[in-house]
Amino acid sequence: MSIYEIAGYIALVFSIGSYLIGNPRYALIGFTISSTMWGIHYIGNEALIGTAIALASGAKNAFGAFASDKIMRYALYIFLVFIFVFTAFTYKVPYDLLPLTASLIASLSIYLRDHPFLYRLSELFAAFAWLTYCTCIGSTPGMITCTLQACMIFTAMIFYDKVHHRLTPKRTTEIA
Repeated sequence: MSIYEIAGYIALVFSIGSYLIGNPRYALIGFTISSTMWGIHYIGNEALIGTAIALASGAKNAFGAFASDKIMRYALYIFLVFIFVFTAFTYKVPYDLLPLTASLIASLSIYLRDHPFLYRLSELFAAFAWLTYCTCIGSTPGMITCTLQACMIFTAMIFYDKVHHRLTPKRTTEIA
């Protein structure tokens, strides 16, 4: 087992652990560590676009853990511009667009936080885009992580959104 594959399994542990942490700041710190480990892992798989996007995502998460929401919005825009430009200059094969697609969906899903079902649905699409990318580059830790993330998101969609929504009485809103 290479150092790159070990970094992938460390990233797996931090990625899944970050989903299970209740504190958003600690979750962002966990995602920062996992993104850094994914960057190292993708270097070993010679996946330049995956490496750059993972490391940029880690920087964005580290910044987001300690920055205000207003500053974080600017960091998000800088991140999106970076991944578009980097992908444009390093694109080689069609599956190189998958990290860009996944990062774009996940980043813009922030604006769906008021709609939990749509937010989770967009996160599910992002997980499937990363799963497809990891399958294309042959990343076993990546495939395991994305499968577990998709299962956790899907479970949340069923239990927290559908069941909770069904058990919660419908609210009526009056227009004044």
